[in-house]
Amino acid sequence: MKIVAIFFIFSAAVVMIHHVEENGCLNCKDACNTDVAGQEYIDINGVCSGNNTCCKPCSDTCGGSFTGPMGSFTSPNFPSNYCNNQDCYFNITVEDGDRVMLNFTTLHTASDDDFLQVHNGEIEDIFQTFFYNGGPFPPTEIEISDNPSSNKIIVQLHSDETQTQPGFQVTYKTFW
Repeated sequence: MKIVAIFFIFSAAVVMIHHVEENGCLNCKDACNTDVAGQEYIDINGVCSGNNTCCKPCSDTCGGSFTGPMGSFTSPNFPSNYCNNQDCYFNITVEDGDRVMLNFTTLHTASDDDFLQVHNGEIEDIFQTFFYNGGPFPPTEIEISDNPSSNKIIVQLHSDETQTQPGFQVTYKTFW
């Protein structure tokens, strides 16, 4: 005689309701309804709590400078959305003659007038430029070849006054 056991596992359903914050954080203030009457916030780790602690307020400053053979950085507020009306410049300076591999594990801008641009050299130089708008893009690698006039790479994130997205997460490393 063969005995077959069938198990049913029930769990409370979680209904996500999307809210838009005035400070541009679109990803993090989701309501978590564990019952009909109660609404709580869910943080970026997916944990329901009574606190809205996952959003960082938008800042007037963004960007940064990086040196050395490897490093990583993200757009402001990542993994939440970046802020409106910003031009962020991330400057990478490497040894003369080094080539750079940029590895974007996340790359997603709003498809209106927001963009991410990678410059090999100063912004006004048009030696080698990569331009991304919209997304989300799959993981993307960009190899920056040697620029005889500069050892600088600039990653520029531009956002307008409307929609935003998570932006980017990138690592870089040098090679010869």
